Amino acid sequence: MHSKRFLIHIISLLALLMIHWPVTMADNDNLSDAKEKEKRVEEYLKQGEECLAKGDYNKALEAFITGLKLSETCEGSPYRMAFYKNMGNIYLSFGDNERAINLYKTGYSMREEYPDKKTECDILFNLTGGYYYSDDAANARLYNEMAKKLIQPGDSVKRFMAVYNDGLILTIEEKYDEAIEKFREAAKIAPNKTYLCHALEKIYINFMRKGERDSVIEYLPVCNRLALENGMTDMYVQTLGDLANFYETSDPAKSAFYHNRHSQISDSIMQSAYNLYEFYRLRNIQYLYELEKTERKISELQLKKKMKDREVAMQRRITYSLVAALAIFIALLILLARQKKKLRNSYKDLFDINQSTMSQFGNMQQQCERYREQIERLEHERDDSRGYDGNDNSERQDCKYRSSSLDNDKKRGILVRIEQTMEKDKAFCDPNFSLSRLAEIVESNQTYVSQIINETYGKNFSDFLNDYRTREACERLLDTENYGNYTISGIAADVGYKAQSTFIRAFKKSTGLPPSVYQKMARQSKLE
Repeated sequence: MHSKRFLIHIISLLALLMIHWPVTMADNDNLSDAKEKEKRVEEYLKQGEECLAKGDYNKALEAFITGLKLSETCEGSPYRMAFYKNMGNIYLSFGDNERAINLYKTGYSMREEYPDKKTECDILFNLTGGYYYSDDAANARLYNEMAKKLIQPGDSVKRFMAVYNDGLILTIEEKYDEAIEKFREAAKIAPNKTYLCHALEKIYINFMRKGERDSVIEYLPVCNRLALENGMTDMYVQTLGDLANFYETSDPAKSAFYHNRHSQISDSIMQSAYNLYEFYRLRNIQYLYELEKTERKISELQLKKKMKDREVAMQRRITYSLVAALAIFIALLILLARQKKKLRNSYKDLFDINQSTMSQFGNMQQQCERYREQIERLEHERDDSRGYDGNDNSERQDCKYRSSSLDNDKKRGILVRIEQTMEKDKAFCDPNFSLSRLAEIVESNQTYVSQIINETYGKNFSDFLNDYRTREACERLLDTENYGNYTISGIAADVGYKAQSTFIRAFKKSTGLPPSVYQKMARQSKLE
């Protein structure tokens, strides 16, 4: 990750050195009149805010960057704080909290030069939100209190934001009951249905964290409906996902309906609003622009001294920098290629080891079974020779099960049924499979089943279940003929995992490989 970021910085530096002097917009050459420039700046700001309202983040970011460049060619432009505020909002939408906070602070630093109390207050509230998403309660409270001091009488939006942000801070501190009361208070003073929807969303999320399902379902559907009616696409998608998860155990049909709806709409959003490739392109443009501004200030200082000497020195630096940057770039490419090769070889070794382990698993189980029988027979013979009646197992069993009434015959019978259920029936592929369900199948109780698993396999039920599921997933990933077209999500669901992230963690813990890499290598092995 760090190598990729460093490469982006090197490429950006190369581009900056090649152009040598800050590049302005093509149409700036024709804008000599200050009023005309200011009008164009205002148009870019308005265009960006309209795109932002529609959820077209990339077009909005492009308009804000262009407008900001033009505004800095105007004397005393009043819109620079607004550009930084809006760009911060876009980065926050993409989850880049650190970058968003830096942009807000840059805009806030201009409050003395370009006074705009409304925008200043907006930035402070947005900083509160940025630190909320960074789980920084102290800074979130600091900027929220600063913003409250700038609220003008009669400003219902800012009054709502002050109360709403109080709820966010309490949420970070895990004071869920107090947070819910704050969000209810915010809902009562919401200036419109959009703000109301945001307040309701935070209410049901806090009830989710408390595990109060009845209260969740009181607010979640209302929030979903308001989001749909008011064109709040992001919020609507989120509530669809939350509804799907909520009904997952209680009403599978409803859950499936909301899952399908969520997938359809989120795919559409990702293709339009969250075009990451375009976002990164625009982010690099902004990064280059910031570098250009720094370089321009340095260059202007140098020009005041001696133009000719500055040009010679600059050309020399350009040449040296290009050579050094190219050398670093080539070295990095070589290093990355070597690292990639090593990683690929390591993955191959892990894959081969896993295949070998799986092929030997059946034989190992048979051997273990024979060893258990031999050990039990020898223990019975030893007990008979010492005069034990077979019921005093306290010296051999774990203290946890010292009071258990299970004898060896019962244990063996239950163990056989457990292995039959796991190995042949593969009941563990049911996503609702649990310890209680296994106990029901083998006609025993949870305590006995848990005891037998712990004593026989040396692990708890959760690890025992994950071992079977990941082994079954390995077999299916290797079976490219029948499962070659399955996605990782599909494989995870097929072997009983409700969440793909849980499956990935368990699979990597068991095999050392991410399932996507394992699947890729399985396909390659079939072609070799």
